[in-house]
Amino acid sequence: MNGKWTKAAHEILRPAARRPRVGVALCGGELLATVHVGVLQALHDMGVRPDLVAGTSAGALVTALYAHGYSPEACLRLAARFPGVRLFDYAFPVTRSAYHAVVRRVRPDPDWIAPGLFQGRRLRRWLAGLLRDRTPRMPFAVVAADLVSGKPVVFSTHPALCQRGVAVQPPDLSLALLASCAIPGVVTPVRIGDWVLADGGLRDLIPVRVLRQAGCDRILAVNLHRLQPGWRPDSLFRVLRRSVDVMLQESVEADLAGDDVLPLQPVFGPASWWSKRGLLANAAMARADVWAQRDRIRAFLAASSKGSPRGSARE
Repeated sequence: MNGKWTKAAHEILRPAARRPRVGVALCGGELLATVHVGVLQALHDMGVRPDLVAGTSAGALVTALYAHGYSPEACLRLAARFPGVRLFDYAFPVTRSAYHAVVRRVRPDPDWIAPGLFQGRRLRRWLAGLLRDRTPRMPFAVVAADLVSGKPVVFSTHPALCQRGVAVQPPDLSLALLASCAIPGVVTPVRIGDWVLADGGLRDLIPVRVLRQAGCDRILAVNLHRLQPGWRPDSLFRVLRRSVDVMLQESVEADLAGDDVLPLQPVFGPASWWSKRGLLANAAMARADVWAQRDRIRAFLAASSKGSPRGSARE
């Protein structure tokens, strides 16, 4: 047998390299959901199709829409019709808390939850309407934080995560999304079973951990957290907001650590509840910025395919 034939036989017997399991982590970011949409648009343009998407807060909303068959373009059409301030349903937190403080002396209610500025009911109805009559087309995960135990709570359709007890199937996805978006003090926490749930960013601002637990070995982590340069302590709100951002910085750095993670930090501008223009502009900026990094992203995704046993991320 000649050397050429020997080499060919050796290559036939060698285990074929598999495509890496790709996960996309979408972080929290209040009104920056359209930035995530722009990132997904750019990834689509590159031919990247993730095996699992996980999101927190604003990222959880985009995660759910994407997994339920909304294309990035369809998400932008939703953004153009975003209800904005019409989603506000003031909860009268001072009045209701004072009333409860008096009533509980006579008739205690162990299930009562102190309200935030907003009840979140309108937001939940809007979310439910977006997902009505739709079923997931791919596995996904959304993260909330339990204020009782201090632990993250993951709602997922990924069978392996649920079987191992890492996640639970969402009993009501609109309620799970509301919980993931419930910024403490702003939106009333959500009770699901024994959990009292609030914004998932309290525990996993960038939900990389759950993607690793699901077996993803190449993770694109979208980070919208910034410590803006030139900050000045010129208002109480800005001081409080900066304090939260500083506390989150260590968590973000830990989430982005590891050779299996490629941080994507797209550029974006301001966004407000009153203007849709900024929302759509942010999507365009993010799409262009991530597309400009296509060679770096493709190289990262290809790096783990060599010598790995063949397998599927969609367990």
